[in-house]
Amino acid sequence: MNIPAASDVGTSPPVSALRKALNLQCGDRALHQEMVDLLYYEAWLLDNDKFEDWLELIAADASYVAPIRRKIADEGLTLASLDDHTVHVGHFNDGKMELGLRIARMRTGFDHYNRPASLSRRIIGNIRILGRDTAADTVTLTSNFLVFRAREEREETLFAGARDDVWRRTGKEWELVRRLIKLDHHMVPPLSQIF
Repeated sequence: MNIPAASDVGTSPPVSALRKALNLQCGDRALHQEMVDLLYYEAWLLDNDKFEDWLELIAADASYVAPIRRKIADEGLTLASLDDHTVHVGHFNDGKMELGLRIARMRTGFDHYNRPASLSRRIIGNIRILGRDTAADTVTLTSNFLVFRAREEREETLFAGARDDVWRRTGKEWELVRRLIKLDHHMVPPLSQIF
């Protein structure tokens, strides 16, 4: 696929970055399909309460962050900014250990918010590869999500947003190194879900 140059269509510099990402994605269809399948598999694990299997996809040095967003257009949230811990106040800012503790709490039977267990369904779409670092064997990608959650007969919630990820290949497997979750909500319901 040949994307027109930015100068050919009178576009601004951000579109040139999009063109570069599209050319990368179109240049390696096998990698794109592999990442699509990986994100669909991850959603399936979470939807089917296979949290321990999902945790195996998470790198030991992972950063899993859902910052509180004020002015969405002006915040400049990026994967690189996750390393600056002074920047974000978050709904959660977890590593693999904290994610494991959250799963262990849910398995105790005393997690009253999720008792009985919530029903959930994740829809993942608009998956785009933004970059590839062959030396580190990482892929940076973005995706959109909808998460539907139903608790007993009292509450149904729909979460919408985007995720920016860095996945690292370790042998034949992939592990999630960074995830920046951008919720598109001004009022956020209780977040017991893993996105």
